[in-house]
Amino acid sequence: MQVSGPLKPGDTYDAIKIALAVVAGVGGVVALVVAYRRQHLSEATDAREYDKALIERFGAAAEQLGADQPAVRMAGAYTMARLADEWPQERQICIDVLCGHLRMPHAPDPPTGDQALASWQREREVRVTVLGLIAAHLRDGAPESWQGLRPRLHRRCP
Repeated sequence: MQVSGPLKPGDTYDAIKIALAVVAGVGGVVALVVAYRRQHLSEATDAREYDKALIERFGAAAEQLGADQPAVRMAGAYTMARLADEWPQERQICIDVLCGHLRMPHAPDPPTGDQALASWQREREVRVTVLGLIAAHLRDGAPESWQGLRPRLHRRCP
C-alpha cells in the first residue's frame, strides 16, 4: 500500500480497524486452542477417574465373591457380572473370576448332617446363580452379550 502525502483520518481509522481485527482473530484462535486443550485434559482426567472407579469396583466384587456368607458371595456375582457388562476392555477377566469361583472345590453330593446340608445348599444356590448369570449373557438377544468370549468352566491342565 503506497501512500502519497499525509495520511487522512479515514486511512488511519481503517488501519486501526484492520489491526484490531487481526488481534481479535489471533486472540480468538488462542482462546479456541486453550479451550480445546482444557477440554482434552478434562476428558482424560474423567477417563482416568472412571477407570479407577471400575478397578475399585472389581476389587470389591472379587472380595465379595470370596466372602464367608453366601448372600455376600451372591451379591459379588451380580456385581461382577454387571461390571463385565460395563467394562468391555476387561470383560474377559470378570468372566474368568466368575468361572474361577465355580471351579473352586465343592462337594457334588449333599452331606448328611443338617447344618452341613444347609451350608451345602446355600453354596449350591450361589453357584446356580453364577451359572445363570453366565448363561443369560451367552443367550441370543442378551442385552449385553458375552458371546465370543471364553467362559472357562474346566480346570486348566498344568
